[in-house]
Amino acid sequence: MSIPTSYDAATVLQPNQATLLVLLLERIGDWFTVEGPLRRSSSARRAIEKLSDSTGSGRLRRKSKLLTRIAVTLAAVAAMVLGASAPAMAASIDVHNWRTNPELCRYGCATNRNLIMFWQSILWVDDLDYQIGNGFIDGGFGSNTEAKTRRWQREFGLGDDGRVGPNTWGKADALRDIRPVNCANDPTDVAWKDCYYYDDGRILWYAWNVYTNGWRFTHPVSGEVFYLR
Repeated sequence: MSIPTSYDAATVLQPNQATLLVLLLERIGDWFTVEGPLRRSSSARRAIEKLSDSTGSGRLRRKSKLLTRIAVTLAAVAAMVLGASAPAMAASIDVHNWRTNPELCRYGCATNRNLIMFWQSILWVDDLDYQIGNGFIDGGFGSNTEAKTRRWQREFGLGDDGRVGPNTWGKADALRDIRPVNCANDPTDVAWKDCYYYDDGRILWYAWNVYTNGWRFTHPVSGEVFYLR
């Protein structure tokens, strides 16, 4: 794959394309030039603003990150672009307000594997201590997931009870401004809007169905697609 060194601001990129471009540049490239102004609401602008230098010159400097993450990220992107599929499995999850999602915890809470994997994927993306490996997202809410949840809660100013309740779900929803209105239309299927949760070189792709309000997400490591209702 050739790595471009410039981007024409008139080109419309889908969020997955813009993000993939940034992910490649921050590991492989040195400088990247944006030709022309970016629209304030454009997916490309949202994806690359975080890498802009402080001078506002329109040049982007790569960040020093762990190179080993690029293979995992590309696998997840490829799975979404190619439309990977998996059997539908339902969970009760509100497309418009994550605070009302079922509570997750080690004992006595929702046990839906897909919903737990979705939460584990968020923890995997943020990876606050750079200690969450690729085998972490397994759909089981055990002691490790509880400990990582407590760490996540402390980082973002929440009570560290290890339970993913309304405050924790709400914080995850607000942190990345991942609201359905900010998702982009899937160019291959008008029924779906594609979204992403991104941090520090890791990315979680998910989408919501505009007709059924159903959700699906791509396992960041395996590339499998799982469904949330």
